[in-house]
Amino acid sequence: MNKRRQTYIFFFLVLFFTNSSIALKIDGVKDTIIKDTVFTPIFQQNYQITDDPIVSMFDSLTQITFIDTLASKNSMPTYDPNIYSSYDALDSLYAKRLAILNVNSPFKYEYNDDVRSYIDIYVSKKRSLTARMLGMSKVYFPLFEEQLDKYNLPLELKYLAIVESALIPTAKSRAGAAGLWQFMLGTGRMYDLSVSSYVDDRFDPLKSTIAACEHFQDLYTVYHDWALVLAAYNSGAGNVNKAIKRSGGEMDFWKIKPYLPRETQGYVPAFIAVSYVMNFASEHNIYPVEPKIAQIKTDTVIIHKELTFAQLSEYLKVPIEDLALLNPCYKAGVIPAYENKKYVLRLPIEYIDNFVTHDTAIYKYKSKNEQLNQEWLAIQKKEMEKFKKTLNKGKYSTGYHTVKKGETLGSIAGMYNCTIKEIKDWNNLKGTNINIGQKLYVYSDKKVKNLTTNTTTVNTKVKDINKTVVNKNAPTDNKKTTLSKKFIYYTVQKGDTLWSIANKYPGVSVDDIKKANNLNDVKLQPGQKLKITISS
Repeated sequence: MNKRRQTYIFFFLVLFFTNSSIALKIDGVKDTIIKDTVFTPIFQQNYQITDDPIVSMFDSLTQITFIDTLASKNSMPTYDPNIYSSYDALDSLYAKRLAILNVNSPFKYEYNDDVRSYIDIYVSKKRSLTARMLGMSKVYFPLFEEQLDKYNLPLELKYLAIVESALIPTAKSRAGAAGLWQFMLGTGRMYDLSVSSYVDDRFDPLKSTIAACEHFQDLYTVYHDWALVLAAYNSGAGNVNKAIKRSGGEMDFWKIKPYLPRETQGYVPAFIAVSYVMNFASEHNIYPVEPKIAQIKTDTVIIHKELTFAQLSEYLKVPIEDLALLNPCYKAGVIPAYENKKYVLRLPIEYIDNFVTHDTAIYKYKSKNEQLNQEWLAIQKKEMEKFKKTLNKGKYSTGYHTVKKGETLGSIAGMYNCTIKEIKDWNNLKGTNINIGQKLYVYSDKKVKNLTTNTTTVNTKVKDINKTVVNKNAPTDNKKTTLSKKFIYYTVQKGDTLWSIANKYPGVSVDDIKKANNLNDVKLQPGQKLKITISS
């Protein structure tokens, strides 16, 4: 157990057991387990639970491209709400089925109106989402069960990830909770989930599941009740502690429920409803919609040098969308590995042998964009060295010319024995219009009285050499390009991602598209117009 986690547990136990029989009676206790999974509602609908935070969260998740991109075209059978003779008959059936689950689980699967309302949402209002979650469960439940069993935890905890993220590994809440298990940044770091500009372990299915198991263990050490563990996982231990105090020291979820935050009041009922629907979906004519990821057989390789998805995609001919799909923790398509810090890469199994056989060549391989950048830098370096050498030989007098009335670029060029184009390049001029009093940097091969010397112009020239070189020599597909840029507009198609769109245009990255369109996230809608900046 790491030291940070030991410190955390010690502090929490002291908080829990001091000052009274239940130390949680201290007012204003700061929440030591930060948790917030409130998602921004994309749209509101009328459900049996009006404006419920958990329902709003699911509405938000249905807009994430990840689900729609992966889901097959299987249509859902129509749900007949009159399949049972009466409301009471269905009520009795729900209770009977939950009683079966209750016998075989350490959870207390209670049945009441709150639970009934959430069951109706999953089996009626959210049937398509339930079908998708059934499909995704085939991908993630084996992983969850393996780790839960390893930590000697109830296997039913796997259903919590559905309530948290609908089994979408890239889900992120408005408050910043991320991944399948919706860890906040601080809590994730407590359980060794690293976050950097390139890597976010909260999106790693295995690492985040291990962290969740450790978190469950720590919470159960304090509460010894799984319903309270779930409540603390959602709202933070501080809110549960205060609810226990306000209820007079009760240690039962249903008795402290009125004192909990609104979302947490529905959290345990939603968990019970998810447990029900995942076990009895077929009885409601709901069947799994198979996602693409479930059809991809995979294996892992260890990466010990920096690699990009672009390198892997071009060399191995593996779709870059599949790399992003199977490795969601690499936020920018970069695996920042080095000698003392290795990372795991998941690949479709048919690419594993090719990677192992050619790993040395893959590490050395440069993508097309990287090759162009290297050639570009080489040209820049060559031109700059040439320019410095020319200056060192004293060939040029350097300074600036102040434009006088009646002067043109042609007359000024003749004055300094240079060309109009050179003056335009030196001063980054796009046209030939100049103004009286305007100062123009000039480099002359002869001493001229009008030329005001200024040593700073040499430094300016060196700083501006990149722009000059770009105008003259920067490579494109045919090794020649200019600084001029133009915009085109791309209409988003169903299934498009920022990765796939960027890959259509050489030299365009995901960040370029996000900046050009002021995008804060990667949610795309079919028909959406995106501005793409390309070199002309």
